[in-house]
Amino acid sequence: MGNQLRDAAGHRMDSRAHHRPVARDHEQDDERGDETQEGERGFQLGVADRLPYRARAFTLHARTRTQMFSGKANWDEIARAVEALEIPVIGNGDVQTGEDIVRMRDHTRCAGIMIGRGAFGNPWLFRDGRALLEGGPAPATPTAAERFRVALRHARLALRLQGDTRKTVIEFRKHLGWYTKGLHGASELRQRLFQIESIAEAEAIFLTYLGPVAAVA
Repeated sequence: MGNQLRDAAGHRMDSRAHHRPVARDHEQDDERGDETQEGERGFQLGVADRLPYRARAFTLHARTRTQMFSGKANWDEIARAVEALEIPVIGNGDVQTGEDIVRMRDHTRCAGIMIGRGAFGNPWLFRDGRALLEGGPAPATPTAAERFRVALRHARLALRLQGDTRKTVIEFRKHLGWYTKGLHGASELRQRLFQIESIAEAEAIFLTYLGPVAAVA
């Protein structure tokens, strides 16, 4: 099976060929996963058949279509892809912390990790993962003030790119909510942020929140 997978992925390609490199992204087809002729459950020949010739990398989201955003990603499937292919395999699914990044690397031996929803409201995830992968200590958790500073910078960039309109502000409410995850009184804070009509209102809400915190500090 491994040879067939490697052939389909273009393992025996001429490195001097003038073809544009292709990275292939894949999501498991169903909850059971296809079965090979040997009857083993895991990385399927069907996946290899759909790989574009001369693919240079392969990304596997280890959650099925029927799972959507529920359940748990099966990192074993990523490990099977790593064993079957000689092109770099990028793992994805259930990466929420820097520790998760290290665990996925150690569990699957993947060449890279793709992060999706775990980075919502938490851009520090990339910093944390890099520090741990390099053998350093985990960086300090960002303070509420730091979270708010980054959230407002993010919001202003969104206004610049998408237009300083009410529509942009409304669409950005959810991002402001994600930045509050884990803070004391986050539920009430999100309720207020989900009603804003301008980024200036969000800034005022943040300043009000930080007032008592600063007084205690």
